[in-house]
Amino acid sequence: MIKKIIKKIKERIVKKHIFNRIKKDDKILFVTRVDLIGDYVASKDFLRILRNSNRFKNYKIILCANKSVKDFILDFDKKYIDMYIEFDTCRYIQHVYRKYLYKAINKYKYEYVLNYMSVRNEWSEEIIKHIKTGIKYGIVGKDWNLGAGKKQTYDKCYDKLFDTTCEYDLCGLEFINLLTNANEDDKKYIHHFELNPKTLEKFREKYSKPYAVIFPSASEKKKRMPFDKYIQLMKFLYDKYRIISFILGSKKDNEILQDYNINALPYIINLCGKYKLSQLPYFFKNAKMVLTNDTCAMHIARCVNTNSIVFSNVHFPNAPCLNVIKNENEDIYLWNRDSWFIINPQDFYYDLISNKPIKPEYAIENIELNNAFYAIKLLLSEM
Repeated sequence: MIKKIIKKIKERIVKKHIFNRIKKDDKILFVTRVDLIGDYVASKDFLRILRNSNRFKNYKIILCANKSVKDFILDFDKKYIDMYIEFDTCRYIQHVYRKYLYKAINKYKYEYVLNYMSVRNEWSEEIIKHIKTGIKYGIVGKDWNLGAGKKQTYDKCYDKLFDTTCEYDLCGLEFINLLTNANEDDKKYIHHFELNPKTLEKFREKYSKPYAVIFPSASEKKKRMPFDKYIQLMKFLYDKYRIISFILGSKKDNEILQDYNINALPYIINLCGKYKLSQLPYFFKNAKMVLTNDTCAMHIARCVNTNSIVFSNVHFPNAPCLNVIKNENEDIYLWNRDSWFIINPQDFYYDLISNKPIKPEYAIENIELNNAFYAIKLLLSEM
């Protein structure tokens, strides 16, 4: 009886989702991706490629990923893995949680251990360090979250680190090509969600009028554009194109709206907290565009082929994958990549044009909406 109680307590501390039974003689591959939602979405196709690769198709795959992406894993990605171990960032500071997390991970004997994060962080590195079995592979990656000293220490925990050439390979795509013996078709990285046609049709029927998605949340306040600027953009969308705006996010994001009487505005509908994370792709799929300062929303939109406009206090002046759109007569500047525009504070563009030193970050309050109006016109003229 006491043993059963202890077992239940342990299960509550570290949550596991078992999709297929793992036997003692199975070959097991352990994969970790414990960063936040946006980067998981950007890299989610890694699991499909692993599962279909000649090298790992007969392995059992155990994924340790952030608790925040649970809905995506359970509703979209569980078919590519055999077990999902939840990583709880809030509880990780507790010694007891870390003890049982490492114990749960080390319950199995691994042949290979993969960390496919190119922007490495301490959470994933500590997991790799504490795993007792398996050949450990990772990416040389960036030390932005670790610092050079810590990164060198953690580098010693790997049997091999792949030095990928693409500076912005957040998805680990080059890592996949180097690591797996996959067919060429399987190596192709696909940013997409496999949406259920019936569910998608239900969303289309329920929200049949043209709409845009507004996703004003951000991990830090300094990354969140003032909401009154969003209101101006929503008014512009309605006045010029008769497009209404749905505000999406968690229940907590209602705090962003509390100082604004949005119920009095007929072109704005607040749906924060009404839908779970894995329902957002269905909502985004039918939208004319997504306006956000959150990379999570940007990557979800990309995965369903919906255009987005992203407001950011950070810059990408050295990114080879971004193109600048300039209209100097109207004092308009945009970064463009694939299906999204990135809009930075105006003083960043002025520094860039004047060849002044670029600051680590700029105040997001200094974003000029004329850039956003121009981006909206470009996107809607393409439809």
